[in-house]
Amino acid sequence: MRRFLKQIFVFFGIVSSLAFIIQCAASYRIKNREVLHLYDNFHLSYPQRADLLFMGSSRCITHYSPKKFDEFFHCKSLNLGVDGHSELDMHLLKLLSYLKHNLPPKLILLNFDIFINSNGNEVETNKVHKDYFSRYAFRPFSESTEVIDYFGYNLAEKYFPSYALLHYQMLPAIISMKGEYKWRFEGYERHDENWDTLSHPVKLIDSIISFNSEKSINNLKKKMLLFKKVCEDHHISLLLVQSPVYQPVFTNQPIKFPEALARNLGFTFFDFNRNTLNSQIENFYNANHLNTRGVGAFFQTMVNDSNFCAFIRSGLQKKYVN
Repeated sequence: MRRFLKQIFVFFGIVSSLAFIIQCAASYRIKNREVLHLYDNFHLSYPQRADLLFMGSSRCITHYSPKKFDEFFHCKSLNLGVDGHSELDMHLLKLLSYLKHNLPPKLILLNFDIFINSNGNEVETNKVHKDYFSRYAFRPFSESTEVIDYFGYNLAEKYFPSYALLHYQMLPAIISMKGEYKWRFEGYERHDENWDTLSHPVKLIDSIISFNSEKSINNLKKKMLLFKKVCEDHHISLLLVQSPVYQPVFTNQPIKFPEALARNLGFTFFDFNRNTLNSQIENFYNANHLNTRGVGAFFQTMVNDSNFCAFIRSGLQKKYVN
C-alpha cells in the first residue's frame, strides 16, 4: 500500500511539474503578444503612447481603422474593442487595465449604440470568447487578473498550471501565434466580403435589443458616469459615437435612444448612423457590421463633419498627463 501511494505521489508530482513547465513556456511565449487576432489584447502591458483609443464591442473592432485616423489626424491611435461584449462593464475594465500599464491617451472614442448595456456589477453571464481570454486565467502568471473575476474562471483554472490552456484548447494557438501579425498590420478587424444574403437572409429584428427596462437603463447610466469619471481623472477627452447598422432590419429598435441618453448625461455624442450609410447593403457584411467599403464611407462621413474633426483635433492638442 505504501508503495502504491508513493507511485501515486510520484505520478502527480511529474504531472504537476510538466504542467508547470508548459505553463511557464506558454506564458513566456505569449508575454506582451496577442495570441489570437483581436480577442486577447486586453492587457497591452508593452509600452504604448496612444493619442486616441477606440473602445466598444465588435462594431468598434470592425468600424474604426487606426491607420485612417493616424494618416488624417497625424496621431497614434489604437483599437481596443472587445468582440462579443457590448457591456460597458467590460470596456471600463479594459480601460482601467490599459491605464495601469500605459500613459493615458489624450482622447477616447467610445462606440455607443443600441447594443450597449451594463450588468450593474452583478455576476457577468456573457461568456463570449472566455476560451480566448483563458491566457489570463492562471492567477500567478496573469497579466490581467481583472479578467479572471469578470469571466468567473474556476479554482482549477486559476491555480492549476496549464489547466485552463488545455481546457479551452489554447495550446495550438499559442504554438502557431497566427493572429499577431494580422493584428499588428491591420489594427482592426477588416472584412472585404459583401453580405451573403443567401446564407444569412435579411430579416427584421423585432425584439428590443437593449434599453428594455428601467433597471437596465439605470445600470447603464451609473456605468457611463463611472467611465466618464475615470476619463476626467486622467484628463482624457471622451466622445461617444453611434456607427452605422443596416437600418432596414432595425426599424423597430430605439435607434435614437443612445443619443438622448448620452446628451442627457452631458456626454459629447455624434450620430453617424445616417441614411447615406445605413441604407446601402453594399456597405455591410451582415446586419450590424460594416465591410471595407462601408468602413471607408463611414470614415469619410466622419471627417467631413467639421464639428467631429474640431473635437478630435482639440483633444489631440492636449499634452500627456502622467
